[in-house]
Amino acid sequence: MSERSKASKSILIDAAGKGGRKKPVDKTPYHKPSDTRPLTPAQLQFALALIAGANQTEAYLKAFPAAQTYERKMVWEKASVLAKHPKIAAMVAQAQAEAVAAAQEEYKYGLKEAIAEIDEAKAFAIENVNPSAVMKAVELKTKLHGLHVEDRQNLRRPYGDLPEAALVEQIRAKAKALGIDLSGKA
Repeated sequence: MSERSKASKSILIDAAGKGGRKKPVDKTPYHKPSDTRPLTPAQLQFALALIAGANQTEAYLKAFPAAQTYERKMVWEKASVLAKHPKIAAMVAQAQAEAVAAAQEEYKYGLKEAIAEIDEAKAFAIENVNPSAVMKAVELKTKLHGLHVEDRQNLRRPYGDLPEAALVEQIRAKAKALGIDLSGKA
């Protein structure tokens, strides 16, 4: 017997000590991409629960109530495998795409619509001789176009976030420059 044939024959010793050939373990999911069978009611319920917003574990437990007795790890694994089923994954992806499209259609308000409303408000302000409203409309329009950069200083803390020691030094220097004695001596 050649070395090659010896290596290809592997022997498995089971708990009883009996030998036998190793059987190849099929690690592929139970579904195949070419599977033309329809989804089972439980698989469909799993897919619908995912579409409704449940996580994979919740969806699996809802679709397969007997899985309540399984170890958590087994439920996670089975839910993960089932979520990768081509038909289920396609259903979830299609539902997500439809939801995104619906949300985009519902909230179609964008830059063009905002500019149009600002132009209407500006025209109304001009018509009613309200210069502050006109300026506000122009300011909003420049902000929307990214032309307006607001540079506001913090007036409550003009020295920013200086450490206390540095702030005390700055105050003493300003006071000395102004001829103010901070020593407390009269």
